[in-house]
Amino acid sequence: MNSTLKLKQIAEGLKTLSSSKKNDQLQKTNNGKPVRTYNKAEAIKATGAQYALKLAEACEALGINPKVKGEGKRDLWRVSIDEVQRLREHFGYAPFVRPPNMEPVTYVIETLKGGAGKTTETANISVGFATELKTKYRVGVIDLDPQGTLTALLKPNLSEGDFTAGDLLMRNFDLDEGETFEQVCKDAFLPTNTPNLRLLPASVNDMRFDLYTEKRRLDANKSGEMYNAYLHLQDVLDAVKDEFDIIFIDTPPNLNSAAMSAHFSASHISIPLRASENDRDAAYKHMEYLAGVNEMLTSLGQREKSDISLILSDIDRRSPSLSQSVIEIREAVGQHCYMDDFTHSDAVTRCAKEFMTVFDLSPSGSKSRKSLESAQNQFVKIIEEVEVKALRHWGVN
Repeated sequence: MNSTLKLKQIAEGLKTLSSSKKNDQLQKTNNGKPVRTYNKAEAIKATGAQYALKLAEACEALGINPKVKGEGKRDLWRVSIDEVQRLREHFGYAPFVRPPNMEPVTYVIETLKGGAGKTTETANISVGFATELKTKYRVGVIDLDPQGTLTALLKPNLSEGDFTAGDLLMRNFDLDEGETFEQVCKDAFLPTNTPNLRLLPASVNDMRFDLYTEKRRLDANKSGEMYNAYLHLQDVLDAVKDEFDIIFIDTPPNLNSAAMSAHFSASHISIPLRASENDRDAAYKHMEYLAGVNEMLTSLGQREKSDISLILSDIDRRSPSLSQSVIEIREAVGQHCYMDDFTHSDAVTRCAKEFMTVFDLSPSGSKSRKSLESAQNQFVKIIEEVEVKALRHWGVN
């Protein structure tokens, strides 16, 4: 058996396994995933209702029936995430209104070190930003990694006709009569189970973007024209700027054309970093290289970033050496770190296996309630800091 055939057999076996597990997890669910629900205590906290009677009065006023059939004859008190959004507005938490002439905040989540939690953090931070803050923001998410892991977490049931990030970057479509590029871009951001969050998905075919930009460069050199390969994503962002308040971009684990485009367009950069010595050493080499990349992109017209910060992640507090490493990193670059670390969490791993973020599940219905609550609380601290950075960027106190 030759090597090519062996590789194809391995790939086919893994593909079959992946599809089987995915189908088992996602069968009989809405939009590929179950809808998040809240029990009474969780709803009081999430909506700012303060106490049960006030929440009951609000449900009645909004025509929300929180009773659902439980096991046996007992009814359960549950409301959906969409109903929580309505209740928040009822209690005076108005949707965010972006200041005039201010564009969406654009976050690129970036690291070249495998296993740092880049995609997991992008998924959980973006979903949490849309669900856990009482102020209602319009959240966009762009998956630039052709592996599509983020897409699987946020919208696992794509159809063959859905456009991907690569389709928009390469303009791989024909416009119908009267249709505009801007409208195609807006429609390509797909709704998810998370209110106010839409996703521009990825597929393996998006890898062709590197070949596309290289061909454009060669053609431009032959004709003597100027060509900036990193403006393609900016065109997409300009097309949807009125659709979103904040956009999170997940990047591939290499600085290819798509990742460089994300850096060119982003207003903020967040870099997950594990505290181990190996990760620390790899990170400083990456930062040195990224500084050179940033200088080059600036010469091509990139604007200055509002913030570049490390997120210390996957910290095992039971390890004295890792705890000491966190201290040392903060002493070295403290002003460029998020204030809160993210400790190692089994809940995050378990959720990802079920194509979930930690905010897709209610702790009250989880077998690992304390672990899930802890993971949610840790992400909320990071999310609140992301919000502060965004508001500062917009000049909102």
